[in-house]
Amino acid sequence: MIARYFRQFPVVSDVWYKCHIGFQFLGYIMGTIGWCIGLWFVKSSKHFVSKTQSTLSITAFTFINVQMLATLMRPNKEAGYCKCWNICHHVLGYAIIGIVIANIFVGLHNQVQAETLKRVYVGILGVLAIAFVLLEIFRCKSVIMQQAVWLTGNMFTYSP
Repeated sequence: MIARYFRQFPVVSDVWYKCHIGFQFLGYIMGTIGWCIGLWFVKSSKHFVSKTQSTLSITAFTFINVQMLATLMRPNKEAGYCKCWNICHHVLGYAIIGIVIANIFVGLHNQVQAETLKRVYVGILGVLAIAFVLLEIFRCKSVIMQQAVWLTGNMFTYSP
């Protein structure tokens, strides 16, 4: 959300990029801790073994590590393959989000209080979805306003 919505808000600056990297790094550390806890659960108890969750966890952790390594190989804006890198970065990021959400649902299904935990998780996802929709509406309005200002400014200029 930081990378998408805070590039030009409240002002255009590079602070959004530093925040994006900071939050991604924090998420990576927390995810790695979660991965280690999951490995400990699998080794210490047979009740936590789920093939689906193991597959999703391994896939998510692999994709996340690829994404982190890809940031080290980020091309300059002038490079010809920068657009391809950006597309891969976005697609992989959205795939990671989907896999992690599915993995959490599978993990919650295996818990004793599965319904309560699922409701809380759906509530959290709902709040994030509402924030996403509101920020997307704000972004679209901003783009429309910028285009209107640009068109209005060009409407009164005469160039023969």
